[in-house]
Amino acid sequence: GNPEQWKIVFYIAGGFYFFGNLIFIIFGSGETQWWDDYEKVKEKKNGTVIKSKLNSDVECDAAIL
Repeated sequence: GNPEQWKIVFYIAGGFYFFGNLIFIIFGSGETQWWDDYEKVKEKKNGTVIKSKLNSDVECDAAIL
């Protein structure tokens, strides 16, 4: 491909990145999601709360042997 064709490819890719970022800026939020709420994970009654290797709590429904 010649440079003009590559220029088109990069403009298209840049457009996708720009509009994806724009959607994220408009609709994204910095609030904690329901699936990442530390207190709700600890309050769950079904399953066992265990420490993961990443030093955060995770729920485990299976018995650990």
